Amino acid sequence: MKTRLLNILVIISTLAILNSCSVCNFNYQEPDGLITPAEANEMEELYKTRAFGVIQDNINSGGVMPEVTYNREVWFSADEMRNYLHYAQIKSDSLRVNFSGLRVYLSAKEMVDSNGVAKVKTTLFFVPTHTVVDTTAIRQSITTTTTEENTEEINPLNYGSSGEPAIEYTTP
Repeated sequence: MKTRLLNILVIISTLAILNSCSVCNFNYQEPDGLITPAEANEMEELYKTRAFGVIQDNINSGGVMPEVTYNREVWFSADEMRNYLHYAQIKSDSLRVNFSGLRVYLSAKEMVDSNGVAKVKTTLFFVPTHTVVDTTAIRQSITTTTTEENTEEINPLNYGSSGEPAIEYTTP
């Protein structure tokens, strides 16, 4: 009897603690560097046509590389990433979708250098995702399938920086 009562108290305490964590109000600000879905699409298309396309063409033909700055690394501050994760969670909650992660897209944007010359610079952006369950499979008692889809109602994040030249990754 004592063990059962103790187990019940442990369960109630655990539920109370978990519930208090789920209602925590994270203070976040709308992150700097949010881009619209249209801007994200434009950046990805620019990457595919001007950056990745050029890389592929150059590899295939041995041609001359145009004015494109290829970055191998992009840096985001820990505070900005935490803030964006909180932002994505709260926006997902308001949309009543399960925030499941972030998808990272390679992309590019046009920049004007100090000499006024337009260059394409590779970058990346983050898009929140949510889990979608195939309800047809559930109704037909088939194995349930899930996919992680982009949450298009939440603005992607693109506010990183990179070295020129790239910051080398080194191991001890």
